[in-house]
Amino acid sequence: MEIWVLLIIAVKSKLYEAVERAEKKIMHVALNPNMQASRQSAIVSDLINKKNMLVNLKVLYDRIQEKMDESKLKVIKDFLYAREDVDEYCLKNTCDPIAFTNMVLSYANEGADVLRGLKLTVGKMEEDYASLPLVFMTLLMIKRMLASSDVKTPGMELAFKNCSSFIPSSF
Repeated sequence: MEIWVLLIIAVKSKLYEAVERAEKKIMHVALNPNMQASRQSAIVSDLINKKNMLVNLKVLYDRIQEKMDESKLKVIKDFLYAREDVDEYCLKNTCDPIAFTNMVLSYANEGADVLRGLKLTVGKMEEDYASLPLVFMTLLMIKRMLASSDVKTPGMELAFKNCSSFIPSSF
């Protein structure tokens, strides 16, 4: 579940733009006079559902932010913004990459308590969100970051067990 906390924190800054793009696409499809009404309705319904899922990620971020200490949230953000250069970040900040990654995962575990409290599971998160292109690409980025630091946790294995089976739909 820690992976999903990292993902929610990572995508938070991109959610506003993603929601705006979804709304524009909804309007484009809804106002298309050349499309059959039943097909148009189905597409609009699907797009609204995806937009709502993006908004839900923002709500989950807000819940995590309420419960986590700001300094811990900053450490997680530093890790995520380092992207795949965790080793370089650790050289600049004189810290061990594995220790830094483990600290980030322990902080993310605190955020995972919030998700667990909402009765969310890794399977439910994958089912609901992994098909969104923004989420899918961010999952892959986080997977590469964690794999490059050689940190292996049961939560990490579970979170990415079926990752390759998801094919993002176009948004």
